[in-house]
Amino acid sequence: MGIPEFYEEAWTDKDLSTFFNKYMDGDAIPTLVTHQVPSRDDTEGQASAEASLDLQYITALAPRTTTYVWSQSGSNPFSAADEPFVEWAEDILTMKQPPYVVSLSYADDEEHIFAASEAYARSFDPLLMKLGVRGVSVFVASGDDGVAGQRPGLRKTNIDNKAEWCKQHGPQWPTSSPYVTSVGATMLSKLTDSSGFFNTLDEVVCTSSLGSAITSGGGFSTQYARPAYQDAAVQG
Repeated sequence: MGIPEFYEEAWTDKDLSTFFNKYMDGDAIPTLVTHQVPSRDDTEGQASAEASLDLQYITALAPRTTTYVWSQSGSNPFSAADEPFVEWAEDILTMKQPPYVVSLSYADDEEHIFAASEAYARSFDPLLMKLGVRGVSVFVASGDDGVAGQRPGLRKTNIDNKAEWCKQHGPQWPTSSPYVTSVGATMLSKLTDSSGFFNTLDEVVCTSSLGSAITSGGGFSTQYARPAYQDAAVQG
């Protein structure tokens, strides 16, 4: 399996070892293979939250699996603040045997990315298809900011006006691409009263209204057509 890290995010062997010792009952740290120059693993004192979180939890889910880590430098050539997804995918495709599963925790506002360069955004899709043909499953986080996404204007919409609120979506990209599997986040919450000796927690979508640090992303893409298999659910 593999994960990319952008923005020069870094992780350390020391942190990973501490995580495994505390949460994995002393299980051995898996084999890690780093790609891209400069490799930013084990940079003492420079570990960052995103890289550490990604690596620690994906290796915990499959602790005996060789894990590839891309420390991808640079940025989107048309938007300096965004990730070079295309260049990263091209790098994977040069591998003789790429990992079977790739997890992406990074995302950008779909409208912004397509406005910066629709050609660049669209060029990512054929690369995703090529990965699929080679047996690589790509999973992408649905986002941390709910249906409104990263657009401040939508987040300020009066939530009491539900008819207007539901017309607006700020989906994330590349999780909105039909060539990836978009993955949301869940949490455990006590939504119903318990009685007797039963005290259960329900698994629900992460939402800040229930105390979560994030609200799992969603909404409908403005760039990709809705798949036909969703028609019945959407049209009700």
